[in-house]
Amino acid sequence: MDSLNINAPERSNIPVGHWRDDLCDCFRFGALHPVCWMAYCFPTILASQVMTRMSLNWLGGPVSAAEAASTFKKLLILFFIYWIIGSTLSAALITSKGDPHEHDNDFDWDGDENQPVQSKTTIGLTEYHNLWHFVFVLFGVFIATRTRYNIRERYAIPEQNCRGCEDVCCSCFCHCCVLAQMARHTGDYEAHTAMCCTENGLPSHVPNVV
Repeated sequence: MDSLNINAPERSNIPVGHWRDDLCDCFRFGALHPVCWMAYCFPTILASQVMTRMSLNWLGGPVSAAEAASTFKKLLILFFIYWIIGSTLSAALITSKGDPHEHDNDFDWDGDENQPVQSKTTIGLTEYHNLWHFVFVLFGVFIATRTRYNIRERYAIPEQNCRGCEDVCCSCFCHCCVLAQMARHTGDYEAHTAMCCTENGLPSHVPNVV
């Protein structure tokens, strides 16, 4: 982390030594720009596109371009698995709350008559539901941190704040903004149209920019 490649060459009009724009420039190309709403609605998909450009695997590690070609597909599959399991847990949780007499012998009483009583099944489903989402959020922070570090290292971008932990701090507390900034840095959206469903987030005829 302390040995940045200061002599990194300029690649595909990608700035070296500094970010293309600021962390909070999410609306630089307008509120309806694909990168803007992808960062907020489908952050895992946007991360996979940036990782494909950077030749990173699905865990954010540097690999060959050939290996990185599967990064988008793997994270897309992982996202759908997350969504299906999350939706299933949500549906089961709603169902468990639907009939207050379904688990008459399975209640946790807290002694307060004014508080709604939840069955042990509902409490267990709630815990699994929250844990599942928490684990996926941690995974998102993990791949964003590794991707941001790889971009900084490749393009000789020094840390400006929170030295030694800037990547993880930004990825944790400004997750969507970090993803959008990385996408804007590795994609020249003044020259190319942003795409939602291609492997690198650029038109199919445009190769990876790094």
